Amino acid sequence: MHHLDDIGPLLPGKYSPINPKNGFGNQKAYLAEISEELFQKVLLLTDGPVAEATPAYDVETAVLLAEDAQVQRLYQDMALSDTERMNVIAARWGQGIFRAALLALDRACVITGVTDPRLLRASHIKPWRLCETAAERLAATNGLLLTPTFDHLFDNGLMTFDVNGQIVLSTALSVVDVDKLALKQIKAKYSLDLHEQYLAFHRNEIFIP
Repeated sequence: MHHLDDIGPLLPGKYSPINPKNGFGNQKAYLAEISEELFQKVLLLTDGPVAEATPAYDVETAVLLAEDAQVQRLYQDMALSDTERMNVIAARWGQGIFRAALLALDRACVITGVTDPRLLRASHIKPWRLCETAAERLAATNGLLLTPTFDHLFDNGLMTFDVNGQIVLSTALSVVDVDKLALKQIKAKYSLDLHEQYLAFHRNEIFIP
């Protein structure tokens, strides 16, 4: 991975999201948190050439490489001011790391079971704008993999999950639309226990009853 020598010494000794020896995502490190220093370092180290991908990388590494390529394009976008460019780059890098960690944790949409990464959105449970630390923004436990329709409902507070993983729908949705989307009596296919801390926040602060 590009800049591995620079970020390697800053990776956590335990539960690192990236293997410091080869740059691959650590698939079992789904509770990983990184330091503010590492987060800032990653945001700054984006002015070099994009690393060449080898045929043997995993999904998480592929996501990070794609984000790196997009960051390089943003650096060359003269339509953005310096401040706008840095703000967008910071968001892109953070989202790439978050998505890679979430793919390592859940692997599939928690509702439909869809596993194709191209069809999955990495949805923050506690929104990025409301997170108080870099660790919260990047924590895989603060996210759910969802297909686009469910991502939109969840992100806009029109849907949440109760403590048993049952979907709870907002009364702001019409009965007709609920029927058309076949949203009744849906439950998460996988345990959401690891996400419960953030889901409680979503139920209380984001969900529209």
